[in-house]
Amino acid sequence: MNRFLLVLALLIAACTPEPAATPAPAAEPAADAISSFRLRNGEIRDEIQATMTARGIEFWVNEDGSISFYARDNKAVDAIYYDAIGRYAARN
Repeated sequence: MNRFLLVLALLIAACTPEPAATPAPAAEPAADAISSFRLRNGEIRDEIQATMTARGIEFWVNEDGSISFYARDNKAVDAIYYDAIGRYAARN
């Protein structure tokens, strides 16, 4: 029994967990990649468009009403979007 415990302890000590895989760095979107979103609320949509214009973010409104922009601006547009939603929620 003691040998069994000794062998078990040695096996446990000898077995180390595999190192955690590190995620690959996020690749930058292609220069011409496009993202888009759609909003039904006109007040929020107008505020987002005004802020994007003020910050020099190139965007366009598609025939279906969605707003498209270059994917390189995803982080900036996300920040603008969430800021506009938060301000709208605070007002209402």
